[in-house]
Amino acid sequence: MDSAKRFEKLTRDFFRDWVHRHPLLGTALGFHDEFDDKMPDGSLEKELADHKFLHHALSEFEKTDPRKLAPVQAVERDAAIHMIRNWIFDREELRMWESSPEAPHVLGQSIFQVLSRNYAPLQQRMRAIMKRLEKMPKYIDQSRSRLRTPSKVFVEIELETITRLPGFFNLLKDIGREHMPATPQRDLNRLIDQAQNALERYSDWLIVDILPDCRDGFAIGEEKFKKLLQARGVDLSPGQLVSHAEADIARLKERQKEVGRVIKRKVPIEDIRDMIKQQHSESFDGALRFVRDAVGKSRQFVNRSKFVALPEGEQLYVIETPSFLRHFLPFGGYWPPARFEGRLDGYYFVTPGDCDSDKLKEHNYPSLTTMSLREGYPGRHVQMTWMIRHPSPLRTLADSNPASAGWGLYCEERAKEMGYDDTPPSRFMQLQAAVMAGVRVLLEARLASGKMTYEEGVETLIDYLGTDRICAEAELRRFVTRPGDATVQFWAREKLKDLRKWARDRMGPRFSETFFHTSFLQSGPIPIPLAKRELDLKISDELSRPLDRPEEKKGHHPPAKPHPAPVKGQPPARPAPPPKNKKARPAPPRRPAKKRRR
Repeated sequence: MDSAKRFEKLTRDFFRDWVHRHPLLGTALGFHDEFDDKMPDGSLEKELADHKFLHHALSEFEKTDPRKLAPVQAVERDAAIHMIRNWIFDREELRMWESSPEAPHVLGQSIFQVLSRNYAPLQQRMRAIMKRLEKMPKYIDQSRSRLRTPSKVFVEIELETITRLPGFFNLLKDIGREHMPATPQRDLNRLIDQAQNALERYSDWLIVDILPDCRDGFAIGEEKFKKLLQARGVDLSPGQLVSHAEADIARLKERQKEVGRVIKRKVPIEDIRDMIKQQHSESFDGALRFVRDAVGKSRQFVNRSKFVALPEGEQLYVIETPSFLRHFLPFGGYWPPARFEGRLDGYYFVTPGDCDSDKLKEHNYPSLTTMSLREGYPGRHVQMTWMIRHPSPLRTLADSNPASAGWGLYCEERAKEMGYDDTPPSRFMQLQAAVMAGVRVLLEARLASGKMTYEEGVETLIDYLGTDRICAEAELRRFVTRPGDATVQFWAREKLKDLRKWARDRMGPRFSETFFHTSFLQSGPIPIPLAKRELDLKISDELSRPLDRPEEKKGHHPPAKPHPAPVKGQPPARPAPPPKNKKARPAPPRRPAKKRRR
């Protein structure tokens, strides 16, 4: 067996074994028949076994000689090594699994990922949920063994998650009452009560036995934060990133002042911001309708401007954020399609508030427009639908890579530069979102190093950006439970802009937005240097093509040929209908002009 075939086998075996070890991942990828009725093993032994498994896999990938692989396979090998090293770092250095109780979040996710997708009739999906409900008490009890160095902040966050799950369970009961026969409905209610009782015991254990002895700190420390950024592939130190963010914030603030003077002269930008925040619908239902309309408009913009090619068959649904995620997603979020489901259905979340009047200010029209660019078109939804069409399943597993982290931030900025909804209020709030991205870098560096407390971080967001307290608290929860994410997103956005400039210089007049954006997304979530290597191969191929179309000579040419869909059972892309060659009718002969009579 040659090196290429051995590498392909190694890739397939690793993907299969890792998915079998994590049934919720199997469901997320679309292997519904095999995994929808299973719950993960929540024990400490399983966690430590995963560490050994990853170390063995890493050694196998490192043994593969990249010189004996094709250029694309060499990129794939380096991407796999980068991904596995990050997973090992997270498990053995960050060790969030032993300081944060994960069971409540896992329970909500295990139900939602089956309930929300229309891959099968509702009754079939409810049967799978019932089997998971039956296994939940065992998983909850197993997960206690992992919590070895609990942090007070993390425990309090998950206690709040527990308070949000009963509403989710009640929704299941309502669905059962409307769509299930009497006997299965009684079984469903019994299993829900059984899971809730186990969750209540878990909550009592956290409050009585764990919370009093928790450590107060949550910071990972300056040195570990630096190592985290290096593991993610960031080529700047935390200090350099903070300096860059501070300069960016100052520049954006000046630009905001310029836009503010167009809106209303001699008024501070804080007052301009508050004026714009009053432009919102009267109810959350109105906000949802506005978002659905904004999604349609941004999709039209993507097609009209040729920003990026859209995968055939993609669909985006706008729904309320599930209750168990609302205290982590203050404004909204995104849930990607399942790779092997045979559909390209993405879900764009919009978060209702506990306090409608304050939350609706955050859901003002310009902010919702900007968020729709970031989460929908041409942002995360387009990114993820292209990602799952890559032939390598490993790139589906690496969806949090820095190469993809800044795509949404990049899109909201680039779309404005290309003229999308470039009204003064919309431009002002897009600049506000960019300021928020910079402030997150400053906050994350201080929180990770222990120089700022949790409450100080909340107050900073309220005072500096005028953020609603509920939203500010949700933002801080994400900072402390996912350290590094905000900083990596900010850095990746800047790297994407550098990559675009490099591609433009490399291609000259043959550069186009469509080619660059589509080619980048087709590579999937791999590190920026690897994305550049793969993009260079596509550019070389593009530059070798003869200019045989008039529109290509003007710099408007089709993107690189997309990867074929890898999904078993997914219908192949339908070819475009051939152009109709209508014979032009000959022009009628001109009659000689009549001579005028004198």
